Amino acid sequence: MSCVHLLASLAAGLLLPSSGPQDSAKRTASRRVLLETAAGTALLPLLALPNPANAVRDIDSEIGFDGKLRSNIPASIKGDGVEIIVTDQTYKELTACPPNFFVPERGGPWSCLEITVTAANNGRRKKTTGIDIFGLLFDAEGFACGSWALSSDTKGSPATSLEINIPKGESRQVTFNAAVQARSPRPFRFGGWKGAYRAGGITKTFQAFDDCEVDSSKCEEGEDQPENAAAGYLGKGNTYRKGDLQ
Repeated sequence: MSCVHLLASLAAGLLLPSSGPQDSAKRTASRRVLLETAAGTALLPLLALPNPANAVRDIDSEIGFDGKLRSNIPASIKGDGVEIIVTDQTYKELTACPPNFFVPERGGPWSCLEITVTAANNGRRKKTTGIDIFGLLFDAEGFACGSWALSSDTKGSPATSLEINIPKGESRQVTFNAAVQARSPRPFRFGGWKGAYRAGGITKTFQAFDDCEVDSSKCEEGEDQPENAAAGYLGKGNTYRKGDLQ
């Protein structure tokens, strides 16, 4: 019996005439049972149907508000709420990682890329002093393979932090290096890239070490060296030069 026929039969039952007070009471109780049954039966097909809105789209997980990025996220995330829009992503394989470039001890073996993107100041600031660039690299099998985020289930840390001035409404092409898992099948695909404002001074902590920072014997005359800290105890902090403490 279809839902329409069942509801029609139930409705007909509710309209049967009563013959007295007892019959009226019985009819009231029966009406309640019949209405509850009819409602449950009528809603059953609706509850069994999938919810197209939930089945097709989950906005939070699409753009990363819950910490996840879907595997087919577009290369760039755009919109009024994105401070730095990152587009035109390309990469070039390097034969070796740059000197003094930080490579994680775990998760490798690693190889290095030179990544070039266009960064546009889309936010409220009239200019930038520094920016963070976020995003994922997926390998040919769909797995995240960049050293800064090996899982697409987390936003991870920025792919790079750059000290740069980009006036509002303008864009700049920037290039930086990144480590990726050497065993990951090529080609790589960009996913979910965007940027955010960053204090220019903080971005300096992400720059590669120079020769002087790695080995103080390679510092030029007048460059800061680790032993400079001791100069303050001797009152020579403002005038210290190499050899002053010898």
